[in-house]
Amino acid sequence: MGTSVDKWKKQITEKFVDENASKYLPAENFTLELTTETFTPEKILELFDQARFKVLATIGDDYEITKVEDEGDTATVTFKSRAIATRDLANLINRAKSSLFENGIEDVKKLEDNTDPDLEKRLSLLNNFLFYYAFDRLNEDFGYIEPREYTLELTKTKEGRYILSDESFLELRKEIFVNEYSADGAETRKGSNSSKSDSSTSKDLDTSSTSKDKV
Repeated sequence: MGTSVDKWKKQITEKFVDENASKYLPAENFTLELTTETFTPEKILELFDQARFKVLATIGDDYEITKVEDEGDTATVTFKSRAIATRDLANLINRAKSSLFENGIEDVKKLEDNTDPDLEKRLSLLNNFLFYYAFDRLNEDFGYIEPREYTLELTKTKEGRYILSDESFLELRKEIFVNEYSADGAETRKGSNSSKSDSSTSKDLDTSSTSKDKV
């Protein structure tokens, strides 16, 4: 990718923040105030994207390359990889929401005000924050989808190396976060809180306020 992985991830996150921060203006109207800390929209978007990288990284190198087509200046790679079950994540996000409400989000009444013209945007940003809150330290269990086939197009550099463009990576990331529950008995990524909870992926929780397209 031409840069260190950490620098590349930072660039991806900065681009994500730049493309989305303008939705939440004026920023002070969308700033989330907890009893101990204040989070601006830009900070929430940054933390959310960083947490997405952490969840995606749990897949690791557990993939199988099934086909490579070298086309000179480009190469198409087909591989199988498990995916992230985002409906499992949504349930955990709702648990995080309950925990935060109990511990002092001062803006709760605004979030519950259906007459608020910015309600949809406010909830979207809150869900981004809750994703970070629930998964930044990877404390919770979540399930995987059985391996599926994905395709990547790599571009050849002047030095003869093949690289993955930012656009191709972002499209792949979108595809790997699948809007489904993990199947019963599916492989689960165990979090450090696993022993503290009887079940951290209960499928009977209300996920109506968690947008399925936010990850």
